[in-house]
Amino acid sequence: MPDTPFTIGIKTLAAFRYVLEHYDFDFLLRTNSSSDVNLKKLNELCATLPRAAFYGGAIVSHGEETFVSGSGILLTRDLVLKIVSDNDFEFSMADDVAMSRSLQRIHVGPSELEIVRLRSVADVADLDESTLGSAHHYRCKIEGDRNQDTRVMSALHERLADVQGG
Repeated sequence: MPDTPFTIGIKTLAAFRYVLEHYDFDFLLRTNSSSDVNLKKLNELCATLPRAAFYGGAIVSHGEETFVSGSGILLTRDLVLKIVSDNDFEFSMADDVAMSRSLQRIHVGPSELEIVRLRSVADVADLDESTLGSAHHYRCKIEGDRNQDTRVMSALHERLADVQGG
């Protein structure tokens, strides 16, 4: 199935159903290939969050829509179940917006979670060590040339290895 704004929701819900059926979890992070996640920091963050009805990430607005960016949507298990059970899920739009609308119907709004946005190798070089040591989510996304995303992510991995001593 091709990746288009109209098929990604189908794939997302299929993945959610698979995870619900095969894994025991409290939180699910739906992210994308241009993100780097520090699992230790993510686990530390999740330990501080409610175990039910949590929907968070980088909040964005587009027109009158406010939703969590698809680059990193953190959901509790109960909300993943609600989303896959939503008979009114709107497959005709981007999945991050459709998930937001699904959750709005049950009166769940988004919570802001910090994300470090890196749009160039220079951005990586400019990161201070405290950010490198504390962030749970880095978005390595350059508009246009997707090959540059890989260069930014490689530079981030080098910086993280330097800071973490490995």
